[in-house]
Amino acid sequence: MKKIALLAILVLVLLLSCDLDPGREVRFYASSTSGSVLGNYYWAGDFNMFIDEPSPWSVDVAVEKGDYVILTVTNTWSAGTVTARIYVDGTLFRENTGLDTDIIQVAGYVE
Repeated sequence: MKKIALLAILVLVLLLSCDLDPGREVRFYASSTSGSVLGNYYWAGDFNMFIDEPSPWSVDVAVEKGDYVILTVTNTWSAGTVTARIYVDGTLFRENTGLDTDIIQVAGYVE
């Protein structure tokens, strides 16, 4: 009887530790003190560009745990501070900041 109880507890612990929902929401976010940004973003085989978007700019996409995501950003007017962020399920995942003509990038595998 003890073996069955221990086995049941082990199975329960394993089930609770598993991520049963591999879906994630990713927000690509870019901002610039110059007022507009340009760049591109990639996830799960899809690639998109944005040009002269008002700052701050963001877009949400659905991904799976383990997908690779990339955001590349620069200032439209080559002046000021530019920031790139990736959020996963509302939590900051990656961030990078640059100045003037810097081309900055954030990337990683979604956890």
